[in-house]
Amino acid sequence: MSKKHTKTRLVWLTIAIGLVLAPLIAVAYTPDMMGEDFIAEIEEEEVVISTEESNKSVGNYDHLFRNYAEQYGVSYQLVRAISMCENTMQDKDLQAQLYYNFTRAELGIYEGEQEASYGLAMINIHYNPTISIENASDPDFAIEFLAKNLSNGNKSWWSCYTNGGYLKFL
Repeated sequence: MSKKHTKTRLVWLTIAIGLVLAPLIAVAYTPDMMGEDFIAEIEEEEVVISTEESNKSVGNYDHLFRNYAEQYGVSYQLVRAISMCENTMQDKDLQAQLYYNFTRAELGIYEGEQEASYGLAMINIHYNPTISIENASDPDFAIEFLAKNLSNGNKSWWSCYTNGGYLKFL
């Protein structure tokens, strides 16, 4: 069999499989089958926020970004950008929505558990055991912690810095 005929048969086979599977996939995801409560729950949980919307909510903390950046001699834009990336909603009570994929029992970290990072700077209380959830959730404390540690060269403590995610908030 020639290469041309083999490619043609593969194309037709792919189309045939798609025609058979497409209706099954569509049926599996219809609102009727999942129920209105399920759809409403998904719609509430799937919040997408643009950088522009995030910039509007940051106004409440801008004075803290400026004060602590100046106090610790770091860039206001960097402090703000890392906080905005780590906690896009700028929700002072937010807990990280990540789950550990490793175990470090000596720190109280176990695979599958929700990450114990809180607040505007996503302070991880396992790695900072002297900091309470209440402190980490306090905007003043969190932003000072972020600026102070940036000035001490601890930028790598924030995944948004190491992966470059903060750059879109500059």
